[in-house]
Amino acid sequence: MSLVSRGAAAALALVTVVARPAAGFESDIHLHATYLLARAAGMGSDQALAIARADLGADSSEAGLLSNSYPALRGLATALSFLTVVWPAVFAIFGDYDDACDWVGKLSDFVVPATSAPVHFPLATNSDRVVAYTGQAGHETRELLAFAREAWDDAVLGIALHSLGDSWSHQGLLPNSHFGNDDWTDNLSTPSSRNRARGGLRETFRELSAWSRGRFLHRPLPSGEVESRIESWLAAVASEGSPGAARRTELLYDAFPEYAERASPGLSADFVRAVERVAEFLEESTPRGDS
Repeated sequence: MSLVSRGAAAALALVTVVARPAAGFESDIHLHATYLLARAAGMGSDQALAIARADLGADSSEAGLLSNSYPALRGLATALSFLTVVWPAVFAIFGDYDDACDWVGKLSDFVVPATSAPVHFPLATNSDRVVAYTGQAGHETRELLAFAREAWDDAVLGIALHSLGDSWSHQGLLPNSHFGNDDWTDNLSTPSSRNRARGGLRETFRELSAWSRGRFLHRPLPSGEVESRIESWLAAVASEGSPGAARRTELLYDAFPEYAERASPGLSADFVRAVERVAEFLEESTPRGDS
């Protein structure tokens, strides 16, 4: 692996440290919902867990991938994470929303190479903001999913599904930032945030169903049944106001009681290799802004 490729892989792991002062979807969606939807699509627990761990792993840089594979970068990650304290002061410095967005975008582009952005802030053709992936819209997520199918790698799929999820939770945002969405929330406490989760999970299940087709270990649930259970979960979350990720996870497993065995986070050598493969792919793909 070249030095440039290794740097891109590290940058892919670093992106959330420097560019995510607020959270998007949390472990209830990036880990547990992905796991449950993979099981519902007919996958066995081991395969579903590998995909779900890679999905969450894209947000587990400092504690996981950096610590295990790039120990020399741990200090750098800690130092860069300090930059997040700058973000709340940006508005006070510039006093203008558009200028603040421009300044933060330049800072993020300087610190985090563009090769990492499609995993967390995927764009659509001819768009300068994150667009929710629907199979048609969202070319960067679509390209990552196509690469996962070409690689036929569960961990690569998990990373691509992270891009899919973030395309919904981050929709409307400027690349490498959390500016531009006036209705930001990570606890599914508003109708619009629950609608983002609904759309992201629907598309995730569609991709997982296509991935498992013809090789599932048990009979998959019908898509209508899965959507009904997602609605049941979102209704339960809404009824409790603003529950935290742990409580939302409990409610999620209540909606899928036949999969009692819970997913647990963890990063493997397969995930490290998947990060390297994705970073190399993104290095070689069309530069951002080109169609």
